[in-house]
Amino acid sequence: MPKTKKSPVNAHDSLTNSSVIATSSSDTNKAEQMNAESKRLPEQRGHMIATAAYFLAEKRGFVCGYEMHDWLTAEREIDSQLKS
Repeated sequence: MPKTKKSPVNAHDSLTNSSVIATSSSDTNKAEQMNAESKRLPEQRGHMIATAAYFLAEKRGFVCGYEMHDWLTAEREIDSQLKS
């Protein structure tokens, strides 16, 4: 079987290919991280609203009948914070 000659590897080409792979990997990691964060955001938002509503109720002395008002107020406050 005849042996084929392989061209010598250029160090510059190796570095260029590595950096392209690293950039692609970095971009992929960022996209995956953003996707994971967007999936967690509704859960975190709900927790933040519940916590804020609790503190609003606590300020009122936990008087019954204001649960919806506390929740909607907390929701507006948290949404305002998340937008800024």
